[in-house]
Amino acid sequence: MDPKNVIIYSDLDGTLLSYTSDKTFINEANIKAIKNWIQLGGFFSIATGRNLKNILHLFTDFKVNSPLVLSNGALLYSQDQECITYQEKLSDEFINEALDYYKNHDYVSLVLSDSNEIYTIEHEFNSNRPELKFPYIKLQLIDVKKYNHLKLSFLVDAENADRLNEELKNFHTLDQVNISASSKRYIEVVSKKASKGLGIKKVLEMNQLESKTLVCIGDYLNDIEMLKIADIPAAPINGHEDVKRIAKIITIHHNEGAIADLIDKLLKM
Repeated sequence: MDPKNVIIYSDLDGTLLSYTSDKTFINEANIKAIKNWIQLGGFFSIATGRNLKNILHLFTDFKVNSPLVLSNGALLYSQDQECITYQEKLSDEFINEALDYYKNHDYVSLVLSDSNEIYTIEHEFNSNRPELKFPYIKLQLIDVKKYNHLKLSFLVDAENADRLNEELKNFHTLDQVNISASSKRYIEVVSKKASKGLGIKKVLEMNQLESKTLVCIGDYLNDIEMLKIADIPAAPINGHEDVKRIAKIITIHHNEGAIADLIDKLLKM
């Protein structure tokens, strides 16, 4: 397969990134393969739930050559031009309903993000929420509407995860949002006009890349939509079973260099 005719969009967590007990990083095999892919004329970029602050520090050894799809498609960013090219904020109506839900359910914490910062609202006595492994700013309820939130996430203990998912179906503003899970305890919400798949489509249209063969790789349920629009969907072996069922290519584990393996397979096709 000629890289010049192909564009790859990769998820980050559980796909491109590797983990140790004290660090999250892009391993050398992936870095080398991505650099080689770009040198051969291929396009490579990222589609992730993270925002700018939580992604740019990862790309010190190389730059992607297609706009980043961030905040699950609510934010597009050009690394070459160092500017935001598109963003889609959540509606005030949904934010209000989410805040009402939070106030009446003490097992739920909220994580909100704009283009650069992450904010949390949490019940002080809720000790069961997942540990947040990224920098954030604590907000009071009264301050939430001061910011343009692109994404809202519900954090919930495992015992109440199914309950939360069922009760979200009863939100009056359900038709205004896209809801997806990045883990069992982490439910992410963006505008109906945003998703990883819609963000990638917008990038292709804005940059006249629609003729390229689209390869997407991801490991969890919030990656399903982008895999469905891909010409070649892929998943690492550690991926969710529902994701792997869609994939035409299954790579090695993300900690072992899933993207290097994907690129090697594409070059041999």
